[in-house]
Amino acid sequence: MSKFARHTWHQRERQRRITRLMARDGTCCSLCGGELDRKLVDEIDPLYITFDHVVPLALGGADDERNMKLAHNACNNAKGDAVASG
Repeated sequence: MSKFARHTWHQRERQRRITRLMARDGTCCSLCGGELDRKLVDEIDPLYITFDHVVPLALGGADDERNMKLAHNACNNAKGDAVASG
């Protein structure tokens, strides 16, 4: 698989995962409650959508959707490796 094909697959899978999590949890950041914008594509933008692991990977949390919520990049970075409440 070419580098371009892997990137394209990754982006499509990321969008599918975001769709599933928004259907489950809604369209707001799980940490601040602000609206999430799917159109942002710049990974360093503070409002870029990230996957917040409720129990962080560093603390043994699973890398699957049952352990994920959507969050803004800035909110998720501020949380760091803390365990999410609620």
